[in-house]
Amino acid sequence: MYYSDGGELAAYSGSAAVVSWDEGDGTALSILNKMMECLDKPVLVENDFKREAG
Repeated sequence: MYYSDGGELAAYSGSAAVVSWDEGDGTALSILNKMMECLDKPVLVENDFKREAG
């Protein structure tokens, strides 16, 4: 998911993101905590995104 500076949904990817980190720098715990936060958020579908006429 990508959000605008105003916090609105801006884009999404149809493919999975690769998650990786360097061992021992504390990033792993930070990433896992962010992933756990996502579990409390609603599941989004394509209709949740505004479409601009173009």
